[in-house]
Amino acid sequence: MFLKNRKQLHEAKSIMQQLQRIITKQYNIKLNLRILNEVPTRKQTILLRQIIMSGYLDQVARLWNKNQNKFNPSSKVEPTDVSTQSYECLTCLDPVFIHKKSCLILLRSQPSWVVYQQLTKNNKIYMKGCTQIEAHWLFNLGKEVCTISRPLSIPSPRYEIYTDRIICFVEVRFSAAGWLLPIQKIEIIDALDNSKYFAKFFLEGLIFTDFKQFSPYLILKLDLLTTYKSKQKEVQLLIEELKQRSCSSKKN
Repeated sequence: MFLKNRKQLHEAKSIMQQLQRIITKQYNIKLNLRILNEVPTRKQTILLRQIIMSGYLDQVARLWNKNQNKFNPSSKVEPTDVSTQSYECLTCLDPVFIHKKSCLILLRSQPSWVVYQQLTKNNKIYMKGCTQIEAHWLFNLGKEVCTISRPLSIPSPRYEIYTDRIICFVEVRFSAAGWLLPIQKIEIIDALDNSKYFAKFFLEGLIFTDFKQFSPYLILKLDLLTTYKSKQKEVQLLIEELKQRSCSSKKN
């Protein structure tokens, strides 16, 4: 984390007091902010890390992949210098390292993903002001810089009873660098895909369980409903009707 000495804590307190005065004067809102002496809870610590990360989406680093060979030709760093402590960042081709004075150095295991305040160059490139993050946070809080794939076949899309929505799993890549993130669960975005899977789950009796008793008597092969190349007339009529009516849940 950032605040690890008295000077930084004093500066943070001063900025907080300035913001409090500005908000009170500008919006006539009385705030009663104070410095807490208690150690943050685990939940508060996670929220603080997420807040910090959301402000540094362009300064993300991940552990260096030893199988890649992306060194800057003018770099003095040799492939043999790359260790388990090396990181890859978005702004340079060379491996970077957590600064020696960072509190993250004291962790038992090296963080897989971090954000940093700035890079400094000595004999190596170091990241200062590092905060440990989780890879899936990048998608949850930075969707605007992520790209997603079409719904994966494995795991397959499914209907969630407790959220009343059809969800799928997608491959996610972060930033223009295309860093692969963990597979994410999202609601199906494409209207046609949504209609196809809604029709399948409806006829299977997963959405309205009372309908399940009739599933064995259906002539239509339900797998055809989610086949993009299906030309069966009944399939096309059903999907088109559902799409026009925007049917994708019990509510609508």
